[in-house]
Amino acid sequence: MPHATLEYSADIPEPADLEGFFRRLHEALVPLGPFDIQDFKSRAYRAAQYCVGPGGAPRGFVHLTLAILDRRSLDIQKAAGETALALLREAFARALTEQDCDITVEVREMRMATYFKVRSAPH
Repeated sequence: MPHATLEYSADIPEPADLEGFFRRLHEALVPLGPFDIQDFKSRAYRAAQYCVGPGGAPRGFVHLTLAILDRRSLDIQKAAGETALALLREAFARALTEQDCDITVEVREMRMATYFKVRSAPH
């Protein structure tokens, strides 16, 4: 049930198909959990205003936060982060070759005890 939040600086060339990237991410993560693909939620935000390091020279970033319920083992969380990083490297290959930038992934635990959810009935 990972929730993925992708943030990237405005100077990063956006992948042609962010929705396709998210679909590949979902499909790659499903067997690791195992996770139910119906529970994935992913979104992307382009940061128009940002500062990396001391500022000055342009330096971009791509950062993906994966929020995963705390019932998943550390090994699963690590595998999810490594898988996501590999997919980001592919999706943002142009940025890595054409400019100074960092690509990072953070896996965060969501506490099951404080995560609440309601799902609508299928229409």
